[in-house]
Amino acid sequence: MAIAQKSRTGDRKTNIRNKKRSAKGKESKDPSGGESNRYSRRELKLTAALYANKPWGVDHVRKTGKLPKRISMFGAEIGLRVMIERRGTNIKLTPDEKLVYDAILKEKRLPGGGAILVDEH
Repeated sequence: MAIAQKSRTGDRKTNIRNKKRSAKGKESKDPSGGESNRYSRRELKLTAALYANKPWGVDHVRKTGKLPKRISMFGAEIGLRVMIERRGTNIKLTPDEKLVYDAILKEKRLPGGGAILVDEH
């Protein structure tokens, strides 16, 4: 399994939603009209764990209930790789990571980009 990080610059928001498939197996369109970037629950959990371990920590989420406008993810590929080596790709979140994960789901955005898992062929 190879890993990559999708990064975003500026104040551009990334909408997050579950992958939904119709009976024919095709992905349905985003009814909210937002961006159609989709992340799996595993990818969102990995992203939340990365965000929770950044220098700003979870203090901002605890104080405001929201994610910061921007999060610098410089070097996150290395942190993601180490985390996957130690914890695997289907991780159980700590309470701090769960707090960040819930904020991601609530706000439907990833201010520092998100982890993307890519299967090797």
